[in-house]
Amino acid sequence: MNNDICITGMGVVTPHGLTLESCLNFLKKAVPCEEGDLAYCADGSVFINEKKFLENSVFDYGNGLNDDYKNVYALEASQRALTDAGISSFDKIGTVISCSRPTFGRNGRWRKAVNKFLTEKKLNFEDISVVSRVDMPSLYVRRKLGISGLSCCVTSGCVTGLMSVIQAFRMIERKEADIILAGAVEIVPDGTFMASYKNMKVLTDLYENFRPFHKDRNGFFISEGCGMLVLESYESAKKRNSKIYAVIKDYAALSDPVSVTGMSHDGSVIAELLRRLKNRSGADIDYISCHGTATKLNDETEILGIKKAFGKFSHKISLSSIKPLTGHMLGASSVIEIIAAVLAMENNFIPPTIRLDNPDNISDLDFTPCKIKTREINYAVSASYGFGCSIAGLLLERHNCNLTSK
Repeated sequence: MNNDICITGMGVVTPHGLTLESCLNFLKKAVPCEEGDLAYCADGSVFINEKKFLENSVFDYGNGLNDDYKNVYALEASQRALTDAGISSFDKIGTVISCSRPTFGRNGRWRKAVNKFLTEKKLNFEDISVVSRVDMPSLYVRRKLGISGLSCCVTSGCVTGLMSVIQAFRMIERKEADIILAGAVEIVPDGTFMASYKNMKVLTDLYENFRPFHKDRNGFFISEGCGMLVLESYESAKKRNSKIYAVIKDYAALSDPVSVTGMSHDGSVIAELLRRLKNRSGADIDYISCHGTATKLNDETEILGIKKAFGKFSHKISLSSIKPLTGHMLGASSVIEIIAAVLAMENNFIPPTIRLDNPDNISDLDFTPCKIKTREINYAVSASYGFGCSIAGLLLERHNCNLTSK
């Protein structure tokens, strides 16, 4: 019996578009996030243009999004992933749909709720629950699509999306469901949240200066979007005659409790994470989709971790960070990066690290600078590290690669 857990459907909402074709296009052509077809640039962040989103969406959202951007983006990507997987009956599938921050809506819904309480001396559950719970996008999707299977929601900073996929993997592994919709959604935060990032000096001064592993890197910009995957047991996928994009062979999740926003400078925890995935693959890793935020601390630590984990072999691995192509979507980034890795695996290329024309002195590995490189990928790792000490990685295998035992 084959116990593989497969990816059989993918759905996206990004500043580049709402289709997998739009993802493949920006990866191959190295189109920066701020130049995406749906991108709206303001205040140093990249939003999704509402009008263009509505023109390209699969749902009719009426007169607009009514500030419920997270809910709508999650619904859009979910429907696209389920359609891609050929699933039309939702009653028995599970969901792990998450976001990293409870507050959503860009027009100060917390303030509206508080003002209502101050002026009317009343506040109902609906007023406060829509802004204070991380599971609202999940509830919205399940209600709209009539999904009645088991459900949970996780939040783990910038690792939220990857941890959602890991949780779905575990649920299928424990035979709690055969099919699970998993992913994460994020929108550009409000001013208070952004002020904290600015005080930490992790935001870049210009869009074009978002350049991971570059000698003159100075941080990232935040964008918004959603990524959803359909995970399915191999037996279920075979029974449905589903297309299998890739196989999730394993995962690793650790904690790096140096501080809420820091990480071990020597890369030791990242190295341990990668060693576990390397040892479980039974084969050489061809590609690592790096976290690559272009901050001084993250990039240097990630490089050290890769070198410690793989030694001399680290120079044979293709690496890249696609965050300048997508923007940093916080909790949703890691799912979009998994989808990008799967598309790269399927199409035999390494996504580029754009603008890497002057690497840092210790960036002597193959970070695929500026443009794609043709390469067959049999095993890939997608890694993510987040505020709150979370660190995780996913090991992907090409479906039917010659090293897989069926």
